[in-house]
Amino acid sequence: MSKRGLLAIALALSGPLPAEYVGAAPAADGPDSSQKSVNSDLALLAQFRVVKLSVADAIAVSEQLHQGSRSASVKFELSASPGYKVLTVRNNEVWEDIIDANTGRAAAETTLSLRELSDEDRSNIAALRSVSQDLSDAVHVAEKATSGKAMGGGLVKQNGRLNFVVVVLSGDSLKEVMLEPPRTRPSRGKP
Repeated sequence: MSKRGLLAIALALSGPLPAEYVGAAPAADGPDSSQKSVNSDLALLAQFRVVKLSVADAIAVSEQLHQGSRSASVKFELSASPGYKVLTVRNNEVWEDIIDANTGRAAAETTLSLRELSDEDRSNIAALRSVSQDLSDAVHVAEKATSGKAMGGGLVKQNGRLNFVVVVLSGDSLKEVMLEPPRTRPSRGKP
């Protein structure tokens, strides 16, 4: 158990990193789709290995843009300029920021309402209010447990309990780390 009270269980992923964690588009059907998917994954990993900003840094930048907010998800994305898509929440306000992975500047911001999110996302965000750990805490624990660099993370419910899930690049392997925080934070109206 870590100093923050998170229970980390690292599991090696047997397949390519799920598109939802890194913002990659699903492969199209066809004879070359597998090769295109592999090439896309390799390009994504190559770009990720050389970016200057970490996931934790991107979370910090996004949370500074929206004082009092907490991050609910983050993922590395490859576009013209590599970046992290960070979803932060405060009360009923939701922001989706693109943070440039090399400069740390906000490249884009979208303001959403909780009503625009799925029922599952709203439920996870509500559960985030009941824990004292943050996504950045989970990222630090996951990176330490795997001796790797986080590519993304978010919230999932398993057996009715909120968990943080973090995907980490460790050497040439991708690992998924599930962290179950203790429920200690009294609900105070803001995630």
